[in-house]
Amino acid sequence: MASKSELPIGVLGTRATVASHIYETTLFSMAAESGLKIEVFSQPAPLLVPLAEEGWIDDPITNLIAYRYVQPLLQKNIDTLILGCTHYPILRQALQRAAGASINLVESGAALAQSLEKKFFTHLIEKRISNNQRKIEIMATDLSPQFQDLARSLLAPNQPDSFELVHLNTK
Repeated sequence: MASKSELPIGVLGTRATVASHIYETTLFSMAAESGLKIEVFSQPAPLLVPLAEEGWIDDPITNLIAYRYVQPLLQKNIDTLILGCTHYPILRQALQRAAGASINLVESGAALAQSLEKKFFTHLIEKRISNNQRKIEIMATDLSPQFQDLARSLLAPNQPDSFELVHLNTK
C-alpha cells in the first residue's frame, strides 16, 4: 500500500504490457525528474480486449469483469488509473463505474497521440500540412464489419478515410 507521501497509480494492461513493466519504468523515470514519489500497481486485464472487440460496451458481463480487474487496484488506494491498452477506452464507462467517480482515468492512446502531436508539430508546420490534407488509411488482414466498427470507435471523433485488406505472405 502506498504511503501518504507517495502518489498511488494503477495501471490496467494486457498480460504482455504488464509483464514488460514499461509503464512502471516510464512513470518512475518521470517522477524522478519531477521530484515526485509514486507507487505503481499493475493489473493484467486480458478479458477486456475481446469484450471491446465484441462491442459489449454496456453489458452486465463487461461491468462484472471491469469490477473484478479494478478492485485489487482500488484496495491499494489508487487515485489514478491508466488504461494501458488501446482497446480499454472503448470500455471507459464500465471501468469508471467500477473505479468510482473519484478515480481519474487516463487513456494511454490519447496521451501517446498528444506526445506525437507535440513532437511532430514543428515538422507538420514546416511541411505545411493542414488538417484537411491529413488522411487516416487503415490496412488490416481482417476487414470484417466488427473490425471496421471497432476502428471507428477507437478513432472517434476522427474517422478513417479508407480501409484496405492486405494479405500476408506466409512463405
